Amino acid sequence: MVAVRPTSIRMLLLVAVLAAAVGWVIADWIDGQGRLPTVPWLAVVVIWVVTGFVGAWALVARHRLRPDGPGRRPGTPRMAPLVAARTTALALAGSRTGAVVFGVYGGTALRLLEETAVAAGRERLLAAALASLGGLLLAVLSLWLERICRVREDPDEPNGARGEPRSGSAGTAGAAPGMPRTAA
Repeated sequence: MVAVRPTSIRMLLLVAVLAAAVGWVIADWIDGQGRLPTVPWLAVVVIWVVTGFVGAWALVARHRLRPDGPGRRPGTPRMAPLVAARTTALALAGSRTGAVVFGVYGGTALRLLEETAVAAGRERLLAAALASLGGLLLAVLSLWLERICRVREDPDEPNGARGEPRSGSAGTAGAAPGMPRTAA
């Protein structure tokens, strides 16, 4: 089985910078048509709602993936392995989506800095800045959720804890193909 590597901060920064360039170019092109680029407030709200749900799930997952850890309530049930694998997939998708949203709306906000003389330009700059900030927070919370889902090395396991199957076994307990083995 192939283990998924942890998300690289460098890769997320590269995605964000490329997305910012795309956002700036699109905003500049729209401005060249004689219009201001629009940033819908609904997009801002949706980004912040998704960010809130990912943050709330990270808090839940932290207690359910490591119920025996310090400061945890006794008797907390462990998270099912399939749910843990899906949580890891959510974290991976969230970090990448957050980087793209941060970049595109950040690039748009940079372009809209030139339009602050007009009230509509200031309103759109505020919306783009809030959307960009929401994307950044989504990426950060998703990286934290991914870190929560990591499995520490197990010295008792013959082939390590990174999800490599033992000879003759069908795979690791609860790890979906292509997903890192999660604490369950």
